[in-house]
Amino acid sequence: VFVASLVFSAWHVYRQPAETFFLLHTRAWELLLGGLLVFLPVAAACPPRLASWASLAGFAAIVTSVLLYDDSLFFPGITALLPAGGAALMIWAGERCWPNRLLAARPLVWIGILSYSLYLWHWPLIVFTRYWLADEYGLPHQCLLVVASFVMAWLSLKLVETPFRNRRLLAGRRQVLWLASGVILSLLAAGELIKKQQGFPARLTAQERVFLDYPRESPQQRQCSYLSAETVNADGLCRLPGTTAGADSPAWLLWGDSHAAALLPLMDHLASRADISIWHGEHAACPPLLDVEWPYVQGCRAFNDAMLEAVRRHRIAHVVLASRWSVYLLGKENGSMKDVLPAASAEHRQQLFSRHLARTVHQLNEAGATVWLLEQAPAQAVNVPRQLTLLRMLDRDLDAGRDYASHQARQAPLSAIFASVAQQGRLQRIDPAQRLCETGRRCRIVQDEAPLYVDDNHLSIAGVMLLEPLFQPLLDAAVKER
Repeated sequence: VFVASLVFSAWHVYRQPAETFFLLHTRAWELLLGGLLVFLPVAAACPPRLASWASLAGFAAIVTSVLLYDDSLFFPGITALLPAGGAALMIWAGERCWPNRLLAARPLVWIGILSYSLYLWHWPLIVFTRYWLADEYGLPHQCLLVVASFVMAWLSLKLVETPFRNRRLLAGRRQVLWLASGVILSLLAAGELIKKQQGFPARLTAQERVFLDYPRESPQQRQCSYLSAETVNADGLCRLPGTTAGADSPAWLLWGDSHAAALLPLMDHLASRADISIWHGEHAACPPLLDVEWPYVQGCRAFNDAMLEAVRRHRIAHVVLASRWSVYLLGKENGSMKDVLPAASAEHRQQLFSRHLARTVHQLNEAGATVWLLEQAPAQAVNVPRQLTLLRMLDRDLDAGRDYASHQARQAPLSAIFASVAQQGRLQRIDPAQRLCETGRRCRIVQDEAPLYVDDNHLSIAGVMLLEPLFQPLLDAAVKER
């Protein structure tokens, strides 16, 4: 069980880091590591020097993980072997070793006695503090929370743990069972009620609800999402009509994942404004890159091949590629690598990404198309409608978007690839940050009481409509060639 849990944890942490951190089957090996100590010879029967070195090595492993581990590492998984293995070594070494004698100092023992209550209290304190402070949570608040956690842990020790342990509170097992069962059932009932009532929206004022009530998708998105290769091959691409809707070739083709679908309200507006036809093909979570075996989404490669054939068949002169590029190259900022391009290393992944994008642009150029690549809109750290609602509830400033410099730093590897590919073929770049961000400031998330995102990365209808000026060069070129 130890080996199975460790192997699964090491594999799963790259796909679902949050699940791997919180669920028992991916953390069981850490507990079992301590249990396996019973099969080792007792440290007292071993040479004292061996026990001392084991204790020192364990202490060094724990300190190293504390000082060097940061959010760039995937944890748990193999990385958890260092602190967990260090703890196991120190436990095995016993009380005779001087590192262990240091840990027997009264202040450290006192922290150890409080440790379980500290573990229980610190997280709800952090969660509720971050909720009420919104985006103003900083180091001073964290320091105060450390003090508050110790105070609450001490009170729990005196008022709950010690009375339970000494049987002064709920002395009988049956009493404990009934109380625990009642609390668990009450929490389950409360959770189910909140879920069924969808969070009790009536508790919010109309002004606070304006962001949550903003439509998540347009009629075009509902009609034109998630096409298959078979649909594309049967000329079933979604067509946004001007009076030329029945033409054999559109002014341009929009091709990509759900970030391409988010553009449909703007594409529909441009088609009507300029009396042109725009076609659209979207396959969710499938980047518009040719010749990629995509293990996460069934039919992705076939869909992309069909899109290229559609460009050839209809002699489409302009193709817009839109995608959540960063997640395929860099993974999500929470550490999840679930949707990244399969590769042996980050460097190899960048090489593969550049090669596939260059190949895609080259194939489209050979088919007679100019490629217009829409770079990624600045991803936010929070769900935007929810954050705006919270900020309004707390009467805070709504200017709470991502810092522009942070967005540029995140996109730097992609920008380098796009620039390199643009030098090799007919590729025009469109950067949404030109409309959503200002140099040295935060990127906007709201305008005229409308959220510019529907979550933390997809632009809303209001958000994509802000990009209209960026598409003017494409519109001019398409109308000129009509």
